[in-house]
Amino acid sequence: MNRYLTKQQLCELLNCSLSTIERRLKRMPIKECRFGGVGNARYLEKDIIAFIHFNKDFKSCSDPEKEYVREVLLDE
Repeated sequence: MNRYLTKQQLCELLNCSLSTIERRLKRMPIKECRFGGVGNARYLEKDIIAFIHFNKDFKSCSDPEKEYVREVLLDE
């Protein structure tokens, strides 16, 4: 099951301010998702973890990298 994070949750996960998150998201290869077309932006948790470890989004990771990301998420 996919889990999506808000910007505030990203702040807590990465331990930085909201302005830092907004600045970093512009350079990250991570797509934002808005449910219903409007509303708060949300980000796929797999993409965030993959970017932290491999500096790329989840879709562009190799199979062993994807497996590692899944294991990290299972351990939480």
